[in-house]
Parts: sequence; C-alpha cells; structure tokens
Amino acid sequence: MLTFVALDLETTGLDYRIDDIIEIGMVKVIDGTEVAKYQSLVRPRGKLSVKIKRLTGLNDNDFLEAPELRDILAEVLDFVGDMP
Repeated sequence: MLTFVALDLETTGLDYRIDDIIEIGMVKVIDGTEVAKYQSLVRPRGKLSVKIKRLTGLNDNDFLEAPELRDILAEVLDFVGDMP
C-alpha cells in the first residue's frame, strides 16, 4: 500500500532563520492514487527579491490577500494528519 503526502514549498531563500515560506503545495496519495490536493500562497514578512520573483513567477501583488503561515498551519497539519 503506497500512502503518503508529497509536500512542495516555495521560499524566499534557504535560511530558516531569515527566509519565509511563500507557497505550500501538497498532494495526498492513498494506495497509489491521488485523493486530495492543497495549495496556498503564504504572505512573506517583506517584499520579494528580484531573484525570487524570477525564479517563482510570483510578485508582491500575488500576496496582498494571502494568509500568514500561522493562520493556515492548522489546515496544513490537518491535511497531512498522521501520513508520512
């Protein structure tokens, strides 16, 4: 039985102390079949660098109504549940 959640994060960099998660994407797979998806932009603390804008295709306007990470963390954890 192939059961897991695949997680993809977009960030503003690689240093967890200063960089932000700006997008979370997940796919839930049960018995090898995709059964659910989750996607959300996450509002960064500051403006995106030109490098990150080019790399992700996102811009500062994309985050005007995006939630903060703390506001969706419960949703993310609920989606994952106890799956690896």
